[in-house]
Amino acid sequence: NADHPIHESQDRDGSDKLSFNYPNVRRWLREVDRDPEALLWNPNNFCGISFLATQNTHVLYPLNAVFLIFGPDHGMLATAILHGWLASLFAWMVLRRVVRNGPALVGAAVYGGGGWFLAHHDMIQFAHSAAWVPLMFLGADRAAARRGPSGPALLAFGFALSFLGGMPQITVLGLLAAGIACAATG
Repeated sequence: NADHPIHESQDRDGSDKLSFNYPNVRRWLREVDRDPEALLWNPNNFCGISFLATQNTHVLYPLNAVFLIFGPDHGMLATAILHGWLASLFAWMVLRRVVRNGPALVGAAVYGGGGWFLAHHDMIQFAHSAAWVPLMFLGADRAAARRGPSGPALLAFGFALSFLGGMPQITVLGLLAAGIACAATG
């Protein structure tokens, strides 16, 4: 298709990552609004895959609206920037509770702009899920300190968006780590 520089069967970086994610984003943008049954099956990716029931398609993730705004090509970059920024913001919110502002900023920059996020920018569901983990930490910390309903609300919100982001193992590990951190700090 002339209006898309990369055909669905092409691979951008020599790996399977974008050959799976990019076609699913394109299908979601192109067909789901016209045909709701397109949510059930994608016959064009590999030998066909379940679309809605596959975690990697992250169809129900609300911040996929980025792709509606920017399209699939620029949306991949926009979602990487947005989630790196969110991850840094939430990490800073957690870290400033235990260290001064300067070290909290450094820690936040390392989390959201460090090697792990940069290495996974093409496997977007990793960044989608990991961006919300610090918010789970903040919610768990506030809930453990019994600082009103904001703690459980932040924990639930972070958990839900992390889970919908497409990598539930990141969500579960983040929740486990947040619980351990709260138990360790008493």
